[in-house]
Amino acid sequence: MNEIREQARAAYDRTLAQKNLAERMAARMILAHAGGLWRCDQEFLAVLSCYLHDDEIVLLDSQGIPRKVQPLELFKAAKARNQEMLNEWLVAYAELARTRTAKDV
Repeated sequence: MNEIREQARAAYDRTLAQKNLAERMAARMILAHAGGLWRCDQEFLAVLSCYLHDDEIVLLDSQGIPRKVQPLELFKAAKARNQEMLNEWLVAYAELARTRTAKDV
């Protein structure tokens, strides 16, 4: 029985799977808009929400390049991408949580 547990432990590491999922989803949070690449996380959405009443602003994209953008359009696109990825992440995380580990064998 101990051999089976060791094989199961080696085959699936939940913590590693969760870290891999987080990295994969973070990479998919990138949005191409107005000639720049934007990471659509909560911090970026909060910054954009401060400028929603302005017609045009200059922001640094995720590569550190200044880009002239229309904040309302960028906010809408970034919010949609953020919610899409978070919903996908939630579903994938639920699948990981249901996977049995060696502790459960």
